Amino acid sequence: MHYSSLPVAEKRSYKLLTNRLEQRFGSKRQQNRWLSKMQNRMRGKTETIAAFGDEIRLLSQKAYSTLDQEAQEMLALQHLYKNDSAEMRCRLMDKTCQTISEAVEVV
Repeated sequence: MHYSSLPVAEKRSYKLLTNRLEQRFGSKRQQNRWLSKMQNRMRGKTETIAAFGDEIRLLSQKAYSTLDQEAQEMLALQHLYKNDSAEMRCRLMDKTCQTISEAVEVV
């Protein structure tokens, strides 16, 4: 739909077209949306910790697309901690988990 609304000159120029599509659909524009989804995401009662961790990691990558992978992982891990009990948080911190995968193994 968005493509058909563009002027013909923008459709014919690859550079202009990709620029306009990035403006409309790019991750920078969607960053607040992804951040909000991540912050509001809670683990479901029947959801496995692995599935929850995978989704949090994906949302973190989208929300923080300008950060490196290590920073994205740490932010995702913090969100995972926030959604666990105080006892489990202490256990995860004792094990010095650095990634979602390590935390999932501990849980």
